[in-house]
Amino acid sequence: MTTVRRLTNMIKKLSLAGLALMLFSAAGCNSCSDMCLEQEMTCRNHVLAMKAWGTWSWCYDELDYPRDFASGFRAGYENILAGGKGCQPTLPPRLYWKPCYQNPQGQGKIQSWFDGYSHGALAAQQDGYSNLQTIPLSSAAR
Repeated sequence: MTTVRRLTNMIKKLSLAGLALMLFSAAGCNSCSDMCLEQEMTCRNHVLAMKAWGTWSWCYDELDYPRDFASGFRAGYENILAGGKGCQPTLPPRLYWKPCYQNPQGQGKIQSWFDGYSHGALAAQQDGYSNLQTIPLSSAAR
């Protein structure tokens, strides 16, 4: 299955899950609306990060651990899209906490993830997404 088809299927499933939660939730309308909006932004950020990796990946052809770098790249890109500053997290994702990463090769994969994170955050900033979460004010309010 192609990456685009997987993304489309994932978005459909997440949209249906969000709709089901909204319909069957006893929470207030604002809570459902906020949840749907947050889910929509998360999906948008994920899709934009996947597209960005497709655009920028040619720069990173000679990596030792390309899958880990790509994962970190997308995480850093999504961080900027979500309004973050792009600073590396203190710890890698829980996936990398497993014993199979407690060796030189595993440490290299973890470092590759962190490197990818930094490059992804920088790419998002270069693509003009660093102020995506900023809501413009009218000139009368200034």
